[in-house]
Amino acid sequence: MVDELYDRDYQSSRAQLNASFAGLGRTLGDSLKALHHIEWSAPWASKKKTASRV
Repeated sequence: MVDELYDRDYQSSRAQLNASFAGLGRTLGDSLKALHHIEWSAPWASKKKTASRV
């Protein structure tokens, strides 16, 4: 009985820990993508907007 309670609590805690690491990894990945864009995007390579004629 005690082993079942321990295992249930352990599995629940482990699931919460894995979920928090997944969120942390996603946030870290988004931050690194933003830094990569800031460092390596060339401003002269972007398309210039042209004024539309009416």
